[in-house]
Amino acid sequence: MKTKIFAYLFAFLFTGFANASLITNGDFATGDISGWNLTGGEWSQVESGVFREYDNSGWAVLSQDITTNTGQAYDLSFDTFASFIQGNDFAWTVDGVLNSIATTTEWVTNTGSFSATDTTTNVAFYMATDPGTGTWRLDNVSVTAVAEPSALILLAFGLLMLAYSRKRKAL
Repeated sequence: MKTKIFAYLFAFLFTGFANASLITNGDFATGDISGWNLTGGEWSQVESGVFREYDNSGWAVLSQDITTNTGQAYDLSFDTFASFIQGNDFAWTVDGVLNSIATTTEWVTNTGSFSATDTTTNVAFYMATDPGTGTWRLDNVSVTAVAEPSALILLAFGLLMLAYSRKRKAL
């Protein structure tokens, strides 16, 4: 009986709290930008599951509106890579709050966090590459809800009470 209870507990904890990303097609596995909106970026493409932006004359903006819960904390992560440092700029926003990152010629995982102010949140990536200066690559975009510690404590307490009541019933 104990084994069964722990199996249910384990399954619930690791499937019930699995944090699926709120971003649609964040890994660009569809081979295109399905789920995203692109403005600017006259030279954009998805190649081998990676979004590429190159040789544009201004900012290319790749954005997506996601459904969020007001006041909920979220984590954002994404991978970037630039072919050259000179002439390449990259920034990201959550509901218009601008964050820039350092240009690097190696893949880097970037992270940030935010608290939703509405039920819809806009996540956007701004990429600039002067003509002939290279390519920005973007991949593995993910937004996940941060688990509330109080919810986890309540869950643990409830599961302990369930196990205790089963034990008393067995006696």
